[in-house]
Amino acid sequence: MGCPGWDQLVRVTIMTSELLRVLVTGAWGFIGRACAAALQRRGFQLVGGRIDLLDRVHMRKAVAELRPEYLLHAAWRPVRGDVMSAPDNVDWIAPSLALAEAFHE
Repeated sequence: MGCPGWDQLVRVTIMTSELLRVLVTGAWGFIGRACAAALQRRGFQLVGGRIDLLDRVHMRKAVAELRPEYLLHAAWRPVRGDVMSAPDNVDWIAPSLALAEAFHE
């Protein structure tokens, strides 16, 4: 299973001798697990742990301490049925944006 941006990430890996640090949220989920495995096979260093994305203070502190160079956000609340119109999707917009902001700080 491929993930968006593989070509760009692989080119960066080939052009540098340093191990690039990637924070993969949802690394134990359906999509995140496949992407994390593919990143590891390509020589990326995965960083992370248990990060509560709904706790902005904890999340910002964790991202600052981990200092990832790349972020792959694949964490989402599991939804049964119609995934695209699940009401929980709206609840995850703000935490996802906060994660992106913390990554860019």
